[in-house]
Amino acid sequence: MLTEKDIVEAISRYFNRLHRGKSRMFYNEATKLSRNRIDLLFVQSREDCIHVIEAEPNLNRVWDPSHGFAQLGKHRGNYKWLAIPREVYEEDKRNIRRECRRRGIGLLVVRGTERFSVERKLKFYREETFLHLYPRAYVYWHQA
Repeated sequence: MLTEKDIVEAISRYFNRLHRGKSRMFYNEATKLSRNRIDLLFVQSREDCIHVIEAEPNLNRVWDPSHGFAQLGKHRGNYKWLAIPREVYEEDKRNIRRECRRRGIGLLVVRGTERFSVERKLKFYREETFLHLYPRAYVYWHQA
């Protein structure tokens, strides 16, 4: 079973490959920090292309009131993504997809152990500028 750290690593690699050669920035949350932080923030070349990613290693955390969908509900971004292992997706595919659609959250499914692959199942975009809501990322973005 993949850990949260494995999922974050897989997603980082996925976005780096997807947007190779374009301006980009990752802001990784150390998972030891407070519960109110997202796992990964990806700024894709423009301030209006913010990806907020929450990685959850098991089904309980997907539905937990302090993690998963609840955590993504606390944050704003142009794209919101729930990243889960393939096994978790297969375990409750119908309900997870329904909740993603209801909340406008994209879904990334990760599989593998050493060589990860990421499959995008759902994608939603909100037009607005959100970078100012993430002060550390905002400073880092403007220094780059």
